[in-house]
Amino acid sequence: MTKTSDNWKSLPGNFDKVNSFMLFPSDNDYGIPTITKDDYVPEWLVPYGQRIRTDKGMDGGAVHTFLDDYRFETLWSRPFDTLSAIKNIGAGLSPDFSLFSNFPLAVQLWNTYRNRWVGAFWQSHGIKVIPTIGWSDERSYDFCFCGVEEGSIVAISTVGVNSNAWVSTLFRRGYFEMTKRIKPPLVLCYGHKSLLKLEEYNKVKWYPSYWKSIKDARKET
Repeated sequence: MTKTSDNWKSLPGNFDKVNSFMLFPSDNDYGIPTITKDDYVPEWLVPYGQRIRTDKGMDGGAVHTFLDDYRFETLWSRPFDTLSAIKNIGAGLSPDFSLFSNFPLAVQLWNTYRNRWVGAFWQSHGIKVIPTIGWSDERSYDFCFCGVEEGSIVAISTVGVNSNAWVSTLFRRGYFEMTKRIKPPLVLCYGHKSLLKLEEYNKVKWYPSYWKSIKDARKET
């Protein structure tokens, strides 16, 4: 026995960068964790990291991460340290780690894994979780819907999908594929309704984006 061998019986500090200390049940060959279906529908969404000041309590909402990835990276890298921020609300949409078509597929697969792992981790601590679904192009369809039970309520964002015609086309194709594979009874949609006409495929509950809320508030003053 070496003098340091006892130390390796457990991983030190921040050594486990891939969170292998806790693995969750999976329904797919990739081992992407499965987020258990929940029928919870939040009345409001709050971005991760935003302080909430209210005397009415915080029931009925959920935390979202439709933000730049660096703003919520700690949900993955420090899951226990950040757990209380989600527990304070009681519900969360699994982290929206980006899937862009110009990302290597390995990165897109990894970000899908992290999305579901954090969601499953939250559920293991009694938090209500709605899976956030993201995709890029047709190549991502093999894995980007994994870890979500058929008939689950899901969450998406439409922020930026109208930036150009190609992005809109990719979004529409992926949305149609998602509805075909997951068959969600309800889609929670953060962003702008625009011309997407998502209601042609599913029942949709819309949540205004942060900037739209600010613009609307300014109009009222």
